[in-house]
Amino acid sequence: MGFNVLIALRPRNSRQRWSPPPLLAAAPGITELVVFGGKFISTGEKIRLPDDVTMGYIIEHLLKKPLTVVDQFHSHLEPMKFIRREILEDQISFSYARNKDEWNVVKIEGFDTKYDTNRFLSLHCFLFPHFNFCPR
Repeated sequence: MGFNVLIALRPRNSRQRWSPPPLLAAAPGITELVVFGGKFISTGEKIRLPDDVTMGYIIEHLLKKPLTVVDQFHSHLEPMKFIRREILEDQISFSYARNKDEWNVVKIEGFDTKYDTNRFLSLHCFLFPHFNFCPR
């Protein structure tokens, strides 16, 4: 399966040296861009960055194709606590990360954080409250 759409956040100043996007998401038909003439892996090894960043680098920097900003995609590199409750239903993706002793997670009430450290179960029940396991 190939890819048709690639989405990433871009540097604000186009004169900036290319930097890895905080988020890159792909959806299903540009196989030739993914493979990049068989150089995808070697390009990733050369720039020493993760595969999603390598994909963004190849598309934007080497192939000179712009990526599209989609504010509803979220990366573990952004503070999840600032996503407001009233817009949770409009988001496409969420993420989480643990930085030392602090979790970077969506602020949502629900299950005890002891059992739901990344808050995904609580978020699921907020978005889909009809499931039997969701608190009433």
